[in-house]
Amino acid sequence: MALGPNSLLEVLRACRRKLSENPRDKVFGVLGILPQDIRERLNVSYDKTVKSLYLEVTQLIVRSTHRLDVMREAIHFPVQVNFTDLPTWCPNWAQVPENSALSSENFSAAGYSDAECEFKDELRKLEISAIEMDIIDTTGVAVGTLCSLQDYLMAFLNWRVLLLSRFNITEDEESDHPRVDDFCKTLSLGQPLEELEHCWTRACYYMFSSWTQEIFPRLQLDSKFKQQGESDNPQLYELRSFIQKNFGNRMMGRTFCITMDGLMGMGTGFMSRTDVVVVPFGCSTPIILRLDGQSNEYRYVGDVYIHGYMHGEALTSDKPVKKYTLH
Repeated sequence: MALGPNSLLEVLRACRRKLSENPRDKVFGVLGILPQDIRERLNVSYDKTVKSLYLEVTQLIVRSTHRLDVMREAIHFPVQVNFTDLPTWCPNWAQVPENSALSSENFSAAGYSDAECEFKDELRKLEISAIEMDIIDTTGVAVGTLCSLQDYLMAFLNWRVLLLSRFNITEDEESDHPRVDDFCKTLSLGQPLEELEHCWTRACYYMFSSWTQEIFPRLQLDSKFKQQGESDNPQLYELRSFIQKNFGNRMMGRTFCITMDGLMGMGTGFMSRTDVVVVPFGCSTPIILRLDGQSNEYRYVGDVYIHGYMHGEALTSDKPVKKYTLH
C-alpha cells in the first residue's frame, strides 16, 4: 500500500507466475489488495477483451507513475505465441516468462525524469521521447532459460572472442586491458560483489577458466586464459553457486552485445544487429527497438544493460533526443 501509484505494477510483477483460468483475473484478481484510488480507476468487466484490458492497465500505470518501466515487462525471449495480438510494448500478463526484466531498483538510466509519451491510434501505438544511444553492431550467442553450467561457459567463450576481436586485444594485453574490466562488469550487470570489487576481473576469469578446464578437459584453450584458472586463493571462488549467482542468473535469457561506437551491453536474447539502443525519459534502463521498414515505426525488443550508461549518464551526454512510435 505504501507504494501508491507503483503498487499496481509491483503486484502484477509479484503475481506474474501465478496461474488463472481466465487471463482477465491476472488483473481483476489482485484489485482487492491495491489502494482505493487505483481500484476506482479500473472497472471490473468480463465483457472487455483481454487485449483492451491489458492496454488499459498499461496506460493506467504509465499515467499514474509517469514512468515507462511497465513496458519492460513485455518479455519477447524465448519467443511465445501472442494470442491476444498486443502491441510489442504492452506486457501480456497471462504470459509466464522464463526470465524477467532488469531490476528497476538497481538502475536509473534516465535519472528521475518523467516519461514523455503519448498513446495513439486507440492505444495501439505509443510515441516516446528517448535519447538515442547507438546501434547494435555485434551480438553473441544467446543464453537460454533452461540452461546448465556448460551453457554459461560456452557463451562466455563466444563473447570473449567477440570482445578480443572487436577491440584488437592481444593475448598479452588481455589481463590488464580496461575493455576487459568493462566486459567482466557487464557480465554481472555492473553488480560485482563488494568484497571483490577491486579484483572482479581476476575473479571472473578465474571462475570461467577453471570451470571450462574442468567441464571440457579436452578443449584447447590459449595459454594466457588457461593460466587465469590458477589462483593463489581458490577457496574464494570454489563454489559452483558463485558462478550461478553472479553470472548465470544475469546471463540467462540474455546475450552480450557491442554497439557501433564500442559500447558494451547485455540484453534480451531477442536482439539482433542494427537494432537501436535508446534511453527513454522515465525509464530505469536503456531499451532496444527494431525499425519496421514498412511503416517507419518500431517494435519493442527488450531492455538492455549498457555499461557506463545505467545511472543517468545519457542525460548529460551530447547524444540526440528523438521521438519513436512503437507498435
